[in-house]
Amino acid sequence: MLRKFLTIGLPLALPVLLYMLHVFIARRRGRMARAPTVQESPWPWLLGSGVVLMAAALIGWRLVFGEGADPGQVIRSPQYEDGELKPGGIEEGETGGKPGGESGAPVQ
Repeated sequence: MLRKFLTIGLPLALPVLLYMLHVFIARRRGRMARAPTVQESPWPWLLGSGVVLMAAALIGWRLVFGEGADPGQVIRSPQYEDGELKPGGIEEGETGGKPGGESGAPVQ
């Protein structure tokens, strides 16, 4: 939950929060006679900068905290076998299954 907030929620909301803080400070110092209306606010710029920040956060999170498999390694998903859940992980070696998966059906 914290990861979703840090990589999606906060970067999307940060430009709007900073803009609101700017308007609040400008009004308080007397540099703005009134707060801008919804139509006067730069919503496309705020939304665009939020999306850019979100993309940067997602890419940065992946580069810093990501656990990817190296070439030659296989990612195994968790499996439910014989009434218990076997955890997944990254293993050395080839897939070990048939080319189309366990059933041998062609991959589409």
